[in-house]
Formats: sequence, C-alpha cells, structure tokens
Amino acid sequence: MDALGVWTTSWARVVFIESSKFWFYSLVFSLLGTGWQMLWICGRTEEMKPNASAESTKLGEKEPEAPSPGAKRSSQDARDEPESGPEDEALAVERYHTLVKNLIIQGCDILIPGSLVGWIDASPLVVSTATVASTILVGIDRWTTVRKQNQR
Repeated sequence: MDALGVWTTSWARVVFIESSKFWFYSLVFSLLGTGWQMLWICGRTEEMKPNASAESTKLGEKEPEAPSPGAKRSSQDARDEPESGPEDEALAVERYHTLVKNLIIQGCDILIPGSLVGWIDASPLVVSTATVASTILVGIDRWTTVRKQNQR
C-alpha cells in the first residue's frame, strides 16, 4: 500500500530495507549450500572412479583381496562400497551441471537485495541485466520440466 501511495507509513522504508537484508542473507546461505553440494558431488565422483584401488597400491597400501566366487558378502561390505555404474556417474554429472546453473542464478539474484541495501556496488544496468539473465535461466528450467511432464 505504501509503494502505491495509497496509504503511507513512517516505518515502510525500514521494513523494506530489513526485508532486503533478510533476502540477501537467504541468498548467501543458498549459495553456500549449493557450493557444499557441488563439493560433495565432486568427492563422490572421485570415489566412484575405478582407478581408486590402483592409486592406493601405488602408495604402498595393500590391495584388498577379492572374495572367492562362492563367498557371500556381508551387508556391511555392501554398504561401505559406493556403487559405481556409468549411470551413477552420468547422474552425478547432470546434477553437477544443474548446481552450476543454480549457482549462476543465485549469483545474479543476489545483486538485487545487495544493491538495494548498498552492500554491493552495482549500477542499475548491471542489476537489471543480471535479473533478466536469471529469469531466462529459470524459465528454461521450468519449460524443460513442463515438457518432460507432458511427455509422460
């Protein structure tokens, strides 16, 4: 109501600034979470590579003995080893690309509240360009999702 000039208040500006700060903080934590997920995926794909046992033998560690063909594996052994199929690695790469796109979107979005509060020195042209880029990237994702749902 205050932004439209219908009913003005003295506290509207303070609430607007504080809400922009809260928005900024939420985007910072979102960026940190996305970065953490990217690191986790990178570490997970390193575990899934088949050359991991070859590297450990180079360091002087004993290579684990292969069980005999008739031996049963314990449930603990099955939980310790990561599943390393090509599908798993392809899914990890796809997820990583999605996280990179989300990182770009969040990086563009953080310019809006950061410039409103004055914590990020960006011109209106830079902020509006980043907003358009973010909107286009999100729109592409949404249309892809809708198209996939309609093909089912």
